[in-house]
Amino acid sequence: LGKREKKAWWETRENLDKQLQDLLQNIETVWFGGFRGIFSQAPRNDPLLRKFTASFKKILDKHLPSRKEKRGKAKATYPAFDPWVMELFVNIGRLDDEMNPEDAVMDLLYYVVDILQFHGETNAYEEIDFDMMVVETLNLLHRYADECKWEQAPTPPRHTILVLDKSLHAFPWESMECLRNCSVSRMPSLDSVRDQILRLTSQERHEGGQFGFYANRNSGTYLLNPAGDLKSTEDLFKEPLSALKGWSGRVKTAPTEEEFESSLRTKDILLYFGHGSGAQYIRGRTIRRLDKCAVTFLMGCSSGAMTEAGEFESYGTPWNYMHAGTPALVATLWDVTDKDIDRFTASVFEQWGLLPAPATTAKGSVASASGIKYTGQVGLDTAIAGSRDTCILKYLNGAAPVVYGVPVFLK
Repeated sequence: LGKREKKAWWETRENLDKQLQDLLQNIETVWFGGFRGIFSQAPRNDPLLRKFTASFKKILDKHLPSRKEKRGKAKATYPAFDPWVMELFVNIGRLDDEMNPEDAVMDLLYYVVDILQFHGETNAYEEIDFDMMVVETLNLLHRYADECKWEQAPTPPRHTILVLDKSLHAFPWESMECLRNCSVSRMPSLDSVRDQILRLTSQERHEGGQFGFYANRNSGTYLLNPAGDLKSTEDLFKEPLSALKGWSGRVKTAPTEEEFESSLRTKDILLYFGHGSGAQYIRGRTIRRLDKCAVTFLMGCSSGAMTEAGEFESYGTPWNYMHAGTPALVATLWDVTDKDIDRFTASVFEQWGLLPAPATTAKGSVASASGIKYTGQVGLDTAIAGSRDTCILKYLNGAAPVVYGVPVFLK
């Protein structure tokens, strides 16, 4: 490509990157609005939440016509809100960064009035001064946030599992702002979540750490550039991977199906750096037959894409690995560019603790992302979230990788 073509290519990609960012932002603010707090992983601060609830009740008493009428009369009792309803307010987040935080608060105020209506406390909506209620509620939320900062103590990250409808798999929900720096993974169904939890419970007690799968850092294999045409990927990872203790691997040579299957069955971790999902080397039915499966990275284009089947459930590579019992699969939802995804992958390995940071090559080093603050062991899902911004195209490439499964830690 000439200079003009390269410039046009980059302009197109950067424009698409911005469009995807805007789409994610619009879905969060317009679709979820004030209810985005359901995704928050902030620990509940019961004393501060009770204080907020008491102050919020005073706002309702002041502005709702149904309560104004009863002032001076016998003391009325009103239904108490469940704490999770109040948590929606305090977990809205980003009140100072958002252009219109009033809209999110307004969503929840209407929701609260709807709840009261359902319980028999009727109000004419046009008689309620929602604008003033928004102002006073925002002041309460700022006060709550300031008090939380003083009391905040480091806590292990919580984890969110997305069980998505068959028509929602292709969308990068994990890259919405309210989830982008969170520990998030996907699972096929609640039944599969239950099976994984039962499988991990005994191990978690034995390991004595955070809940999740504990992979042996010295039990792994890698398939690096099996087709022989990803030179930059090979140059970046060949040396650090070959230095891993107890690991075996292939570089620029394709595995047989038996070798691929054996690696999945006998190792704790398998890293694949090639084209697609590796389906050209191992069939889906071979994977599904496994009774044990390694934590797997499929760092190729569209390796985690699902195929829609109309009225039936979607199918694809991720479900093959889930059926085989893999604790976690890292794969991409759409086609990605190699240098950006290599930069992302190197950051994941550094933050996860598999490779020392920074991972260096003859040409320099790959910087780690600092988007997530953590102490102690770092889960794979947390490392994934903390590495998205290392990509030049933070959404077009950075939003593509997702995790299927449960948190995975190295031991």
